[in-house]
Amino acid sequence: SVEWEGRMVPSLLIGVGSASTINRNVNVFNVVPASVSGQEESSISGSIHRKKDAGTGAFAYQNMQYKVTAPIPAGGQLILNTMDEEAYALTPADRKKLVATVEHTQHMINDQTPDVVRDLIRFIRGTLDPPLRDYFPANVEQLKRANEVGVDEAWRVDDLKVDVAYLKEKGACIDYIKISKSRIPQAGRGAFAKQTLSGGTVITPVPVIPVHRDDLGMNFFNEGESEDDDSNEEEEEEEEEGSEDEDEDDEKTVYDAWQLLLNYCIGHEDSTVLLCPYGSMFPYVNHGSGKTANVRLQWSTSMAMVSKHKVWKKWYVGELLDHPRAGLVLDLVATREIKSGEEVLLDYGDAWEEAWKEHASNYSAPEGASSYQSASQLNRAAESGKGTLKTVEEQMVAPYPTNIYIGMRYMYDPAVKPLSNHNDKATNFTVKTYAFKKDAQEGEKAIIRPVSVQKRQSSSFAGAGDDTYTVKLHNPHDEHGDALDLIPQDSVEVVIEEVPRSALSFVDGMFSSDHYLVNVFREEIGAPDGLYPENWLNLSNDWMEEETTADEPDL
Repeated sequence: SVEWEGRMVPSLLIGVGSASTINRNVNVFNVVPASVSGQEESSISGSIHRKKDAGTGAFAYQNMQYKVTAPIPAGGQLILNTMDEEAYALTPADRKKLVATVEHTQHMINDQTPDVVRDLIRFIRGTLDPPLRDYFPANVEQLKRANEVGVDEAWRVDDLKVDVAYLKEKGACIDYIKISKSRIPQAGRGAFAKQTLSGGTVITPVPVIPVHRDDLGMNFFNEGESEDDDSNEEEEEEEEEGSEDEDEDDEKTVYDAWQLLLNYCIGHEDSTVLLCPYGSMFPYVNHGSGKTANVRLQWSTSMAMVSKHKVWKKWYVGELLDHPRAGLVLDLVATREIKSGEEVLLDYGDAWEEAWKEHASNYSAPEGASSYQSASQLNRAAESGKGTLKTVEEQMVAPYPTNIYIGMRYMYDPAVKPLSNHNDKATNFTVKTYAFKKDAQEGEKAIIRPVSVQKRQSSSFAGAGDDTYTVKLHNPHDEHGDALDLIPQDSVEVVIEEVPRSALSFVDGMFSSDHYLVNVFREEIGAPDGLYPENWLNLSNDWMEEETTADEPDL
C-alpha cells in the first residue's frame, strides 16, 4: 500500500516496484523505495488543469523512486525491501526454532550423497511456514554458513546472482527506452528511443497479469452513504412495493466509474479479461494512430514463454483468472526504424480513439475548477520561497483551498513523556505538549496526520530567517487499522513545538485530486486482432462455456 491523500491505498507500482524480487528475508535486499518525486509530479501535473483539459486525471501524476543500497554486480538481481520488517522479521521464538532446525538438518545430512542432501534441505524448507521458510538455507553452502556464522548470514544478496552468459542467452533488454515528458498534449510522460532501433527489434518485454474487468470498477456514493448501508432496508423494501410516484430526487446517487489502472490495461471488446502490464517501460508508451504508430504488440517468441502460452491460451476465462501465478509475456516490437530521440507510439485501436474524441469534445470543467489548486502546486510555490504557513487565526481571514490541508508525517506514541501536561479549564481537555523529534517522522507508525498551525515563531535552530511552528496534531483520515496509536480527541490535545517548515506540507484532501473526478477519461488499450485466443472471448456470440482438460504449465 502507498500513502496518498492522507490514506493508505492499495497501489500497483508499475516498473521497478513490480519487476524487482520481493524478498521476505529482511536481511537480504539491495533496493529500497526512496520517495515520490514531487518535483517531477509538479512538472507533469502542472501542465494540465481540470478547468480546461480533457486529459485531467487520465494518467498517473506521481512517480515512485527507488535507490540502490549496495553495489549490484552484473547479473545481480534487484531485491526490493518492502520495509515491512514488523511482518517479516523473526520473533525470538521463530529464531530459536530456526536455529534448532538448522542444527538438526546439519546432523541429518552428514555422510549423505549430494542428491540426498539437496532433496532433504528442499523438503525441510518446504515444511516451514513463512517467515521461517524465507530464512532457512536453500542449499548446503548456505546451511554451512548458517551453522558457522549464524542464521542471519545464511542468505546473502550474491546468492541470487545469475550468470551473465545465461542472461545474454535467455534475458531481454529493457534499456532501449528513456522516459521524458511526452510531446503529445495532455499525455503526461512518454517513452523515447535512446538509440536508433531497426524494424523488428523487440523494444521491451511486456509481462502482464490477467484480471477481470469488474475488478477495476468503482462506485461513488453520496456523502454520508455507503454501499453496505442497510439501516433502512425494510423501509426501502416497503417503498419498492408501491412507490411508482416517489420523488426521483430522493434516490441514492451512484456513479459508475473505473480505476485509473484501466487506462494502462489491454482489453478486448468480446472478453471480460484485461491484461494488466507490470513491466518497466510499457506504461509510458502513448497512443499514435495509423502511420504515426511505430510499434505493435505480439506474444513473446521466447522459447521459455511459447510453451507456457500454448497451455494458457487453451484455458477458459475462469481457469485463467483463478491461476495463482503470473506467466504471460507480450513483446513490444518496432514496426519500422525508430530514430534516436523519437517517441515510441502504439496504436491503441479505433475504439480507444473514438472514446477519446468523444470525451474531449464533451468535457466540461467540474464545479469549482477555475479556482482549484492542488497540494503539489502549493508545495511547489513553497519551494520557490513562498513557504510561510498561515496560523489557524490567519486562515479565518484568508483560508487555504477547501480541498487541501496542512499535514505532517509523524508518529504519536502515548508512552513518551510530554514536556508538559495540563488541563484546559475552558475545554476540560488534557493538553500534552511535546518537542519536535525528527526520528518521530520515521518508522511504520509515522504516517501523514493533519495539523492545525497554532503559532509561528523565529527558529532557534533551523537557520537564519527560517520559522518554526507550534502545531496541534490530529488523527489521520484513515485510521490504518490496529497498528496505529490514536489520539483520544474527545479528551486529549497533542501539541508539538518547534516544528521546522520542512516537516510540514500541503496534502490533498481525500478523494479531491484529479483522479477521483467523476468525468475523467477511462478506456483500456485495444488488443490487436488475433492477440486474444478464442477461449478468452467469453462475450462473443459464438463463445460456449466449456471446461478444458489442458494440463497445468510447467512453472
